[in-house]
Amino acid sequence: MSIRKNFKAYDLCPCESGKKAKFCCLVSKGRWNKDPALVQVRPIPVEDYAHPKCYASLTKKCSTKITREHFISHNILKELVYERGVKITGVPWIDYETWKVLPTESLASKILCENHNQALSDLDAQMGRFFRTILDFDEDFNRDDPKEELAVFSGEDIEKWMLKTVCAMVASGQLATQGQKMDVPLKREWVDILYNNHYWPEHWGMYFNVPEDRTINIFKSISVQPWTEAGELKGVVVSVNEFKFNLILGKPENPWACGRYRPRTMIFSQKGVKKYIEICWQNNAYQSQVDLTRIGTTASEPPDWEPWMTQ
Repeated sequence: MSIRKNFKAYDLCPCESGKKAKFCCLVSKGRWNKDPALVQVRPIPVEDYAHPKCYASLTKKCSTKITREHFISHNILKELVYERGVKITGVPWIDYETWKVLPTESLASKILCENHNQALSDLDAQMGRFFRTILDFDEDFNRDDPKEELAVFSGEDIEKWMLKTVCAMVASGQLATQGQKMDVPLKREWVDILYNNHYWPEHWGMYFNVPEDRTINIFKSISVQPWTEAGELKGVVVSVNEFKFNLILGKPENPWACGRYRPRTMIFSQKGVKKYIEICWQNNAYQSQVDLTRIGTTASEPPDWEPWMTQ
């Protein structure tokens, strides 16, 4: 009997809202829908104020206080703490093919006013839960008697978190390729999607790069790798514990080559036990399912990592 299709209506909702499933994300038997977080900039006394250091100032509604924004959400960075900090590589201020261990507090820049920063806090919380869910599922699979589990997320929240991270890295000058800083413009349409709830252009957004062998081999990490064409940022590869998502920021020549567009359900299987991540989209056209077979957890670095990263 599948927990996905036979979840008890009066149990706590697997979106972790604290509400009963019947009054939250459970639409009907086997059907789930989680509404996306409302990114809403609160009203302020001076509605047309634009802080010169806030990358979202073009939307106005800035507060007068500038704040530090982490390039990667702080709740995720805390999961990656190694001894006294987080292992970091691939940014322009660290020598190419080297890494440093840095405190999480140092991985932030003053790029958002307080008002615009606070408006994105729900996206940070949901992506932190998504990251933690993948880790928790893996840890439970390692136990002698793993259980079937279900977690529910909003796809729009995960997708917007990726865009939020792109905006933060562009605004703070953190993007680099082969050690060279990438100076790319931060586009108004990105900010409008993030803060003004504009629709994503056709074929833009999140794709899941399904592993060729569809197996799971998790290593605890997160990365953001950009690619550009003619000086413009066309997308990034966001790797979450070696699961690779492509965030496309321009119409690709071949969308199918980018992966599975806006996957609806991820199913992790091992020896008859299944765990489900429901990624809900408000557009019912996105119903694609991804089946993955877990082969175990490795303490070794991923095979495609360069030797200097494993030192």
